[in-house]
Amino acid sequence: MEDRDLPAVFAIIAREAASLSGGEAAVVLRDGGEDLRVEGMDRARALELLGSPPALGGTPLFAFLARSGPSSVRLGEGEQARRAFVVPLAAGGRALGGLVVVAPESTWADEDMATLGIFGRRAAVAVAKADARQAEDRRAGQLALLAGASEIAASTLDVDALLGAIARYIQRSFGYYSVAIYLVQAETRGASLAGAAGAAAIALPRNHRMPFGTGIIGWVAERGEHILARDIRREPRFVPSAMRATLSELAVPVRLAGQVGAVINVESDRVDAFDQGDVVALDGIASQVASAIQNARLFDEKVRALRNLEILQEITNVLNSELELGVLLERIARRSVEAVRPAQMGAVLLYDGESLRVRSSFGYVDPEALGVVRLAFHEGLPGSVFVSGQGRLVGSGALERRHPVWHPAFRTAAGGVDAKSALCVPIALPQEKLGVLLLESTTSIDEFTPEDLRFAATLAAHAAIAIGNALRLRRIVEMDRQRQEYLSNVSHELRSPLTSIQGYLEALADADGEQAAQYLRVAREQSQRLGRMIDEVLHVSRLEQGLAQRHLEWSPVAFAEIVRKVLQGQRQEATVKGLQLASTIPPDVPVLAGDERLLQSLVFHLVENAVKFTGAGGHVDVDLRGHSDAVVLRVRDDGIGIAPEFHDRIFEKFFMVDASPAKAHPGAGIGLFLVREIVAIHGGAIRVESAPGRGATFEVRLPIRPSD
Repeated sequence: MEDRDLPAVFAIIAREAASLSGGEAAVVLRDGGEDLRVEGMDRARALELLGSPPALGGTPLFAFLARSGPSSVRLGEGEQARRAFVVPLAAGGRALGGLVVVAPESTWADEDMATLGIFGRRAAVAVAKADARQAEDRRAGQLALLAGASEIAASTLDVDALLGAIARYIQRSFGYYSVAIYLVQAETRGASLAGAAGAAAIALPRNHRMPFGTGIIGWVAERGEHILARDIRREPRFVPSAMRATLSELAVPVRLAGQVGAVINVESDRVDAFDQGDVVALDGIASQVASAIQNARLFDEKVRALRNLEILQEITNVLNSELELGVLLERIARRSVEAVRPAQMGAVLLYDGESLRVRSSFGYVDPEALGVVRLAFHEGLPGSVFVSGQGRLVGSGALERRHPVWHPAFRTAAGGVDAKSALCVPIALPQEKLGVLLLESTTSIDEFTPEDLRFAATLAAHAAIAIGNALRLRRIVEMDRQRQEYLSNVSHELRSPLTSIQGYLEALADADGEQAAQYLRVAREQSQRLGRMIDEVLHVSRLEQGLAQRHLEWSPVAFAEIVRKVLQGQRQEATVKGLQLASTIPPDVPVLAGDERLLQSLVFHLVENAVKFTGAGGHVDVDLRGHSDAVVLRVRDDGIGIAPEFHDRIFEKFFMVDASPAKAHPGAGIGLFLVREIVAIHGGAIRVESAPGRGATFEVRLPIRPSD
């Protein structure tokens, strides 16, 4: 029997024992703990003869095997009575199991017990030798497996292909019930299936994930120590999976530079299927796999770095060739989705001063749905990334459901499909936050990697430069347009009083005394108007050059007298337009420190604007109040009003709400700009309240003693 394998040895032992006894015989092996496995007999007959679990005369068979010598028990009564003999099998100090013989009681004599005892000792030696030979064969196979694994490891630099080939090779070489190799991601604290064979290849989905500390695989991935579970029913770390037949499991770590990089997991549908020899063999394979993974990753990093450089160069060339903002943003969204491989759709959100808005997108089924997105600071993933300036990776797990990272419009835009993972990075210049780049995937919760995050951040940095250039060009174009409009308006505004002066001077030649005096008065008023306009142009020039602050004439100023003087000059214009100009100026308004000429210009422009934009029958109210530390001037009218979106822009140089050549109200767009600058020079503040058709209220607060 020395050259036979174990199943054949069991069959010979059972057959010889049956021949000696004239009955039936089976070999019963210990299968871990109190579990037994019957060999050398048909399974159905063994179940009929011994039952499940195996027992004789109501006594568990395990109890008989625990005894040091042969034992017997009577089965049944009368002529049908039989006797069962149990002979323990042991060799080299190790209990292997036992030989069970059942025969008619009438055919047995007492000396037969001794004969079976001798036979049992010889059978135990044969089993031990066959087991040792099988172990040696397995070691030889393991060495051959190492050589084969080494060849596979050297044959490819594709990690997925490598691990799949190694798993199939292990399963084919040892006949394991299931083989699975998991790659460990320390950043996400989990391990994902990368190669499988046998039952694992059928039952487990691609990228099946085991979190750290969960199950045998998760425990090995986190701790870096192997687990040999001879009986998973007694292993507290075992977690049931789709492979219901598993009874034993062995998992060994694959170490990369001192860290766990992967886990090799093998399973069997038999108890006690693995031993330390399997641990040694898989450790050897793990070393081969570790070297192969490291080489593949180094190669992949080099390839990815080269690919990313090519993509960045291409994107930089594309972005720098386009300065029209709308087209540029569309290109950024499309190129980003194409460059970051896991991304299926993406959007560029820019900050408009109040909220983040989607300005371009790519890959969405219904991109128009994103038009409603308005995200405030810290709202959702884009808001938090915009404020923090740090990119983030997220999945659709429980944490994100408690703290939503997506606006509902993104789901609508994706055709009603929920994104399972997202990546968001800031788009920012060193001194200015512009917005964020959002990329999404519907594939899995861990689709994006830290490497994707770093690459997307680099893309966003290049995009920020291009966007900044486009915004600067837009501002330059806008300023040039405003300058052209300003020059056109100033030319028109200067021409009007000059034409009037010229006409009245010519009329003086034929006018009598009273009429001549009237013509001279009108010519003087138009000359003063022309002088104010020239002063305004000079003020703007000085402010642009920073000269206004250098030539201030600070002195105590009776601000109430300035207001009265301006009102007196505007009453005639108010009367001509048919509107009421009222004022409230208490006698106790304090004197403040300032430049009298600039403060008079401030009041003049506010009152002139109120009169200009109020129609016939309207009202303009000027209210001046003194406080302990400041004076407050309010100019209120019930004219055409100003839309909220223009409340800030009306103070910009050259800006006019109606800038068309056929505008109803004359002006050059510098009055309120001068007002804001004069208020700032005096350390004050100005605010406006207005709405279309409801008039406007301008409030100026000037400190009595400006701070140094």
